[in-house]
Formats: sequence, C-alpha cells, structure tokens
Amino acid sequence: MTAIAKIRQNAVAQAAAHPVLSPDLAALADAVRQGVPMLARDLTPERVAEARGVVTLAETDGPAPEMLIAAWLKKLTALVVNPPADATESANKTRAICEICGDFPAGVWTPETRKAWATQGPQGKFWPAPAELYAHLLPYSSPCICAVVCERGRYLRLSSASHPSSA
Repeated sequence: MTAIAKIRQNAVAQAAAHPVLSPDLAALADAVRQGVPMLARDLTPERVAEARGVVTLAETDGPAPEMLIAAWLKKLTALVVNPPADATESANKTRAICEICGDFPAGVWTPETRKAWATQGPQGKFWPAPAELYAHLLPYSSPCICAVVCERGRYLRLSSASHPSSA
C-alpha cells in the first residue's frame, strides 16, 4: 500500500478550473441540493443553456490525473476485504486500473462513486478488477444520464436519482 500512500512533502495539487455559475443557476442548484423538487417550469431555456455549457466544459476537462485515481483507490482499501497486500501489488493494480479507467474525467472519482462501489452488494466488498471498475464508473461519466453542474469543485446531479442507472 505504500506505493499509493507516499506523497511528496512539497507536493501541491493543481486546482481544476471550474466555471462560475450565474446566481440564478446557483440558486437552483442549492434548492435541488436541499431537496426542493424541480418542476418543468424551473428549467428555463437560459438555465438549460448554461447547464449544458457547464457540462460541455466538464467533458472537455480531460482525463483525471493518475494521482487522483491513486488517491481514490487508496481510500477504497479501507472498504474492501482484499486490498493489495504490498507496495508492488498496489502499484501494479493501480497502473492497470489507470490504463483501463484513466480516460474518465475527474468528476467520476468521487466519494460517492467509491461508496456506490462498496455498497453494491457482494461484489463491492472485494477489490475491483479494472474491467469491473470500468463498468461501475461508466454510467457516472455520461452527461446524457443526468445533467451535471460543476460547482465549487463538486458535481451536483440535477435529478433526484441517487444512482445514474436509476435516472
């Protein structure tokens, strides 16, 4: 596990550039976050156009950095019964997952997706194979499943569904 856990002393994370939402869309996002139901009349053409622009920007962010993926996997080790046993195995499994899942944007590698892996039933208690993790994360990477607004470095679903496949 030390291959994932080692962080250089003077390492600085590069902050992702996230769009600033208009006050109107920010208020709508806050209302949705607080559980206020959204009606069709709430989706004005201006709000929809702005949300689509934000989603397009989120799509063009490019793949997540390997350090982010490694950090996500490191936190997964506490949630599974068979994490990598040593630094070599950890590094090899992390490289394999980065190779298969490395094209996903940073918005996919969140605590919510990690929790979704761990709570999916019997499969979630084990360390994922790269193909299994790819299949698990794929619905979260598609903006067609649900509109996503990137705000303050977090992704907010404009849907009451807790999992993309139920949207």
